[in-house]
Amino acid sequence: MFISKFFIQSLKPKEVFDHLSDKLYKYFIYFVLLMLIMVLPQNINIIQNYGFKLHFIENTFHLSTPTWVLPEDVYFSTNKLVSERDISFTYKHEGLTYIFNYKGQSLNDNEKYILLKEAEVTYIDEKGNQITRPYKNFTETFSLKGLNLATGQDKTNLYIEFANNLESSFGPYITLYSLLTNTFVTLFIQCLFVFLLALVVQLFRYGLTSFMSYKDTIKFVILMLTIPVFLSLIVGIIQPAFGTVVFQFGAGITIMLVMLKYGRKYYQS
Repeated sequence: MFISKFFIQSLKPKEVFDHLSDKLYKYFIYFVLLMLIMVLPQNINIIQNYGFKLHFIENTFHLSTPTWVLPEDVYFSTNKLVSERDISFTYKHEGLTYIFNYKGQSLNDNEKYILLKEAEVTYIDEKGNQITRPYKNFTETFSLKGLNLATGQDKTNLYIEFANNLESSFGPYITLYSLLTNTFVTLFIQCLFVFLLALVVQLFRYGLTSFMSYKDTIKFVILMLTIPVFLSLIVGIIQPAFGTVVFQFGAGITIMLVMLKYGRKYYQS
């Protein structure tokens, strides 16, 4: 298996220049595997914290506190919305339309909605895309009457609590979105980093009669990422935010040392 072969070759920097003959796509597969290892601590942290906090509801309540007069006979209990009347209540705030006790009435196009139903909440964006999830954090009774009676900062805090409870209902979706975003953004950024390092390594060709092609330089750079990736994994387990910094710093240092100690000597011979 070329993965294990590349791993062993990467641990022998003195001999690495003799092992750059495999197809480039195999090195990119190895690169993707390394990046998945590197982002593992960040992705575990994302899962533990239910994804990036989007705050798409909470932020609107930080901008301003609604002046709604809510139905006092509507409340949440054991992750259900309870209403003593079979009618809906519509409110707007900072570009979002909230419909409490939604009963399937028609909606306007190009508007964002939070539809609060008996057992689930639906978010619809301005393009008509929607996500429906069961309520999650309304395990205790949360009365809309309390929002009406509260004043000042207490009122704002209650609305923020309400927003957090709603947003947590979308936790699994937000987690998946966060994992995919973090992984693909990391792959894209580090891919650019590889291309940049390969260009820097090409500077070593000056004064030499022969040298690696740019394609082989990319292969070399990818192999040299192995040790920095595992160093960043160890650091990332302790402090996820520093994992990428350790990786990029370690990659640069490793490649420069290998080129200075073995590279120039190899291509001068």
